[in-house]
Amino acid sequence: MFKEKVNNLKPSGYNRYITKNECNLVFNSCSLSLIRLDDDKFSLLRNGKLCSFDETELQKLYEMNFINSYADESASIVEQHFTAEHKNNNFRLTVFTTTHCNARCSYCFQNGTKRINPTKDIESDIIKLLLKNKDKKIHIKWFGGEPLLNVDMIDRISNQLAHLGVDFSSSMISNGYLANKYIDKIANWKLKRIQITLDGINDKYNSIKNYVFTNDANPFQTVILGIKKLLEAGVSVSIRLNFDKSNYTDIIECIDYLKQEIGTPKTFSVYCHNIFGPERNYHLEDGTNIYLIIMKKLMECGYINNLFQLGVRFRPLPCSAYSPYFYVVDAQGKLLKCEHYISDDSYAGIVGDLKNGITNQKNLDFWLDREYPYDKCKTCDVLPICQGGCRFESLGGLENGACLPYRDCLDDLLFEYYMQKSLKNMGNKN
Repeated sequence: MFKEKVNNLKPSGYNRYITKNECNLVFNSCSLSLIRLDDDKFSLLRNGKLCSFDETELQKLYEMNFINSYADESASIVEQHFTAEHKNNNFRLTVFTTTHCNARCSYCFQNGTKRINPTKDIESDIIKLLLKNKDKKIHIKWFGGEPLLNVDMIDRISNQLAHLGVDFSSSMISNGYLANKYIDKIANWKLKRIQITLDGINDKYNSIKNYVFTNDANPFQTVILGIKKLLEAGVSVSIRLNFDKSNYTDIIECIDYLKQEIGTPKTFSVYCHNIFGPERNYHLEDGTNIYLIIMKKLMECGYINNLFQLGVRFRPLPCSAYSPYFYVVDAQGKLLKCEHYISDDSYAGIVGDLKNGITNQKNLDFWLDREYPYDKCKTCDVLPICQGGCRFESLGGLENGACLPYRDCLDDLLFEYYMQKSLKNMGNKN
């Protein structure tokens, strides 16, 4: 069949061709398929000479989207955007429980924000909004500041939803310092996952977090204890390692520490992210992308075992902000589409408020618009796993920051991943 239709088939525009250490790999960013080919087949596929493949080979290449018959392949991606947006039965709400924080990270985007807690009226309005969407799968993400500085609000909303028979789940973005203190409450919150940021270990971590309201001699160890208690309680813990040029060696040390102290349980994950800022923040002076250094360490320690953990995944949407079923409620009861946009009316983030609903359709349309921020995105071979990147960063003029930050070392990452999987498969056979 494929031999007869070979004239209608062509290599996918989302193929990425990698040659390293006499190894030829082809990666498709839409299907997330990764294969190894000999020199001849690699060259034939790259040059579109499909007649030289037999029917079985064509069938496999087609199934993995290395070849296809799309007249406009990018249009298929747009269609998947539409499907993801309008067939989604989830309603997700990020809730600021407070803008207060017990840490003073120098890089925090909320520096200078007025410190307030939501009123009881705002809590009631949040519950009303969730009730309106109870026909969907409701997920609440508790956010701040440090959300655990206002556990009373989390308690009241969780209790009221349970009383009203609203099925929901929740997650949290936290520094983790107070996690152990409130470990007995998490079942009531239906907390499934918590993300905790680490910037190093012991003195390095403590100096960056610069905690207030505590006489703790070593807050880092308190956080580690909280992580262990959360895992014991059945909560999935995701560690985000924030890095830039100044602390990446501390991050390497932190990965070794986590491997030794916590190990690699299935409910424990570790990933890295550059601190928001220009591209130079995550490149060394010689041009080396720090993502490559850190991700290779994560592979070595068993924290990257699949493409999803590598950060390589098909994204129908670049982030939740593009979904019509996602909103952020700030501490003043305003509705936003991005949690990085604090309540300043000069920003495009505010789309309405809890009392009046959507009051700024122009801002809402801006966030739901699926036009890519830069023309180069439309012809990029990693578009399906990037989708134009972070709009928050692109709005700040950080064109490279809005792109996949490890794009320039992706070939090396995929090669390292392939070799890791190959060695593991060889070990299993032996």
